[in-house]
Amino acid sequence: MKKNPNYIYICILLLVIISVAFAKLPQLTPISKAATTHYSVTDSTGHVLQFERKPERILSLSLSTDEILLDLVDKDRIVGLSQWSDVPAIANNYAKARNIKHKLRSSNIEQIIALQPDLVVVTSFFSEELLDFMRGLGLKVYVYPTLTTIDDIKSSIHALGKAVGEPERADQITQGMDKKLDFVAAKLQNIPNKNKTVIHMEGDLAYYSPDISFNDICRYAGAQNINQKLESKQVRFLSKEEILSLNPDVFIVTDWDFDGNNNPQKMIDIIKSDPAYSTLDAVKQNRIYAIKGRHLLTTSHYIVNGVEDLANAVYKIKDQK
Repeated sequence: MKKNPNYIYICILLLVIISVAFAKLPQLTPISKAATTHYSVTDSTGHVLQFERKPERILSLSLSTDEILLDLVDKDRIVGLSQWSDVPAIANNYAKARNIKHKLRSSNIEQIIALQPDLVVVTSFFSEELLDFMRGLGLKVYVYPTLTTIDDIKSSIHALGKAVGEPERADQITQGMDKKLDFVAAKLQNIPNKNKTVIHMEGDLAYYSPDISFNDICRYAGAQNINQKLESKQVRFLSKEEILSLNPDVFIVTDWDFDGNNNPQKMIDIIKSDPAYSTLDAVKQNRIYAIKGRHLLTTSHYIVNGVEDLANAVYKIKDQK
């Protein structure tokens, strides 16, 4: 049976069209073995995140995770940081943060979406409603926990390192922490009378919580947060009467001056001029010291600088040979 000439013509024409179409398709770049490494991580809420490759558009929405990620990944992989990340008074990695264009408030959902992040890192302070909303938009959100010990900070850095595909860099960061802590411990061996009691003041009062990172900073610095002697479970500010009864060896204030109203020298002057505290030996002997708030109040790897600062304030370890 003879085939219709028009049928043969149409078949040839279709072959030509398909050939031209395929010739115009962009050449696909072969995906490297490293890029297609599938892995999963579980964040502090138990949420499992699946990755086909390392995230390349990371958005951090908390100061501590800003500081960690700036040392954990190349800056080209970070699309945005929290609004405080480049403020020298409170941020440890402010110099690196200035190389990142976008600084965001955590509530600015429109800007978060516009940056098209492939990983959003937040802290457990975020509400469940906000987390659910962000995940409902298809965003991959990793929750970094609220931490109260240095060992927990190390573990969380390793976990975050796995999430961003940089476990070796996480190892380097925690090894640096250990090196600093070992340095402080070696200096403290030469101090005969350790375990001095300290209290962290905010103005003329002291904040009390039974479970805070300052407890662990004191422990590594050879001191004791005197608030731990209280058996209360209630988070609050201590009264002056409670502070007087505790009678700490040392008063600590911080220069966490993000709004210009927290000048440490003013806080020292307030304590010194308060008649209620004038009977305490710490005040009489001028044992009131200012320490960098960005070291003492962080839950990133820079917390070990707070350990060194406190040990030096209380025991003058930098004078030890």
